[in-house]
Amino acid sequence: MIGHGSTCIVLIRTLFRELVCERFYLPETIPLPEIKSDVHPLDIEDAAIIQASHAYCEYTDLNYVTTRIKDGHHAGLKVNGELVAWAITHDDGAIGFLYVKPEFRGSGLGKDLSAFNIKSLRSENLPVYVHIEKDNKASMTLVTNMGFVHDRTIRWFTMPV
Repeated sequence: MIGHGSTCIVLIRTLFRELVCERFYLPETIPLPEIKSDVHPLDIEDAAIIQASHAYCEYTDLNYVTTRIKDGHHAGLKVNGELVAWAITHDDGAIGFLYVKPEFRGSGLGKDLSAFNIKSLRSENLPVYVHIEKDNKASMTLVTNMGFVHDRTIRWFTMPV
């Protein structure tokens, strides 16, 4: 029986992809940091760039990103007309899709994008939370420095269709 169980575990790991994230929430008592960048809401036209550039493009499509811009909370920053950073809420309300092009990292844009979305969520009395992959130390540092509190570990599984 042990042999069969081991085979099943190997088969499950082969068929399914596990994504382990840490959930952090921002208590309502934590004040927003000052937004120092020229952050604005995204435009629908930005969806194609975001879909082509984000780490999970194999799990989303242009329609998903477009819908999140239409229906969710979002922020972006353009330099000379080029989108260089963005953050969008997912369909569950979590702030996500946070991305800053490498040459602009370390300048506070991630914090500004997050603060912009936090302000937007709070204006509608919505909860503020994020899901961060367990190995994404930079994002975990960002949110804990902003006052987010660890809530729980979440696991998602994908399977072939």
